[in-house]
Amino acid sequence: RYTLNGRDVVQGIFRDLRERKKVEDEIRKLSRAVEQSPSAIIITDTKGSIEYVNPYFCKVTGFSLQEAVGQNPRILKSGTTSGEEYRQMWETIKAGNEWRGEFHNRKKNGELYWEQASISPIRDDSGNITHFIAIKEDITDKKHMQEELLNAKERAEESDRMKSEFLSQMSHEIRTPLNVILSYNSFLKDELSDTINDDIRLSFDSIDTAGKRLLRTIDMILNLSAIQKGKTDKEFTPVNVRNILISLSKEFELKARVKKLYLKLKVPAENVMIPADEYLVSEVFQNILDNSIKYTDKGGIEISMRVSENKKVIVDIADTGIGISRQYMPRLFLPFTQEETGYTRKFEGNGLGLSIVKSYLDLLRADIKVKSEKDRGTTFTITFNTFDRTS
Repeated sequence: RYTLNGRDVVQGIFRDLRERKKVEDEIRKLSRAVEQSPSAIIITDTKGSIEYVNPYFCKVTGFSLQEAVGQNPRILKSGTTSGEEYRQMWETIKAGNEWRGEFHNRKKNGELYWEQASISPIRDDSGNITHFIAIKEDITDKKHMQEELLNAKERAEESDRMKSEFLSQMSHEIRTPLNVILSYNSFLKDELSDTINDDIRLSFDSIDTAGKRLLRTIDMILNLSAIQKGKTDKEFTPVNVRNILISLSKEFELKARVKKLYLKLKVPAENVMIPADEYLVSEVFQNILDNSIKYTDKGGIEISMRVSENKKVIVDIADTGIGISRQYMPRLFLPFTQEETGYTRKFEGNGLGLSIVKSYLDLLRADIKVKSEKDRGTTFTITFNTFDRTS
């Protein structure tokens, strides 16, 4: 304060602190973010000595800030991580790169836990590495869940393998005596054809039908067992899809007629060849047609074949049967499953047909799609990826 030309003058110096206040707010915000982070955060110097840990680190490990500072992160070491892994980590971060990985560490109380870690270098204005920061997530529960799922998967696979082995052995044991029964049944029916009445003849027919059904079941079980063991024989040769469909339509025409169903076939005039295994292709169509007739009580089945613009062979098998519910559709190709189960179910079967169909198509590198509506019928669309046409 001074006098100028007879007047009192006050002189002051003012500084604009808005930018400083903004920087302080940013620092405070970052500090709170680190302090309140749901991940454990560790900051060390370039030699690995801990300079800072956040509260979540203390919560997970049991070490307080005072106990951790000045220590090396090896205080968490459990001995299950190899020295080579630690060496690779240090080489990575010292080279200025980020390292990501997992540690199986030990808490202060001796309890083991898993963590997913990301460790990065911190640089000064000149680009020199001054510190390292590690951000760690406790993944113990996730690891336990993965282990439980893996164990459950292995138990399920072992159960399936044992079931498949058992069924395979039993099937071989049943097949031989069953073939004898069917042979003698046919022989006795022919020998006594002139002397038996209709009721006895019907009994012979029932034995034959039941025996063939059992043989078919055994064949499907053996096929499934071979698939699960990876022992399905396949030989890719030019296969005439048109001829297979014509042959099968004649075979199933009688079954359809017995149920008073129509069976229509629409195929190209010329032969259509695909590189495939003929037995597998025939089994695919046979299983689907067998299901279509079994689950259809009125109307019928229509088989159509076409060649798409991108030169794929497409076969549609559509029926007017009972259809498949939307809820059951995800389980359609699982073995030993049927929409109706229990002793009161209306339809016979073992739930293996469509499982075998899907497995065979996978071997053939072909695709299958299903469209169905309850009580409105089902359409199976099979697509073979490559083909050749010959006249």
